[in-house]
Amino acid sequence: YAVKRTRLPLQGDLERQEALREVYALSALADCPDITRYFDAWCEDDVLYLHMECLAGGSLESLALTACRAGVPLGQDPVQRAILDAARALHFMHKRRIAHLDVKPSNILATGRGSFKLGDLGLATVLDSTMGVSEGDDRYMLRELMEVEDVGPTPKNFELMQAELQDAEVVGEGGGSKRAEGMDEDLEVAG
Repeated sequence: YAVKRTRLPLQGDLERQEALREVYALSALADCPDITRYFDAWCEDDVLYLHMECLAGGSLESLALTACRAGVPLGQDPVQRAILDAARALHFMHKRRIAHLDVKPSNILATGRGSFKLGDLGLATVLDSTMGVSEGDDRYMLRELMEVEDVGPTPKNFELMQAELQDAEVVGEGGGSKRAEGMDEDLEVAG
């Protein structure tokens, strides 16, 4: 098990509401095998604690950095697996009209058994056709979320997948572009 906590004590109702956003999202998505499992949450001395599944395999980001420092390519297999598992998690979330808004390599976590799970749902929000997006990591946000005021119910995630593959090639293989064979078919089966 792992315990995640807010960095600073929560001050005021607005901060409490924002901190509880992750608890609500994790509760609504508890039956998704591709999202980090959540067991319990409590507040003590204005600090929110989340009792969660421990994924000791590290994040996709830490795996890539470790491989890079060792001078060993990360390889396409773990990157493709991470992207596929994250895509399944996002598909599951979007079917429930929830957007993650913070998908990046540090939030894609290795299980240690060859698969990955999407974590850190602290910015997750309910998709609404009239919502405006003001939060998230703009290095990974989709252009259509940053350029328009109204967000439709099904934003595409292709740009994320493409960016992750390109980053992995630079860190890992360093060669030409390589398409993830069979990803579409795997997503069909998962959906």
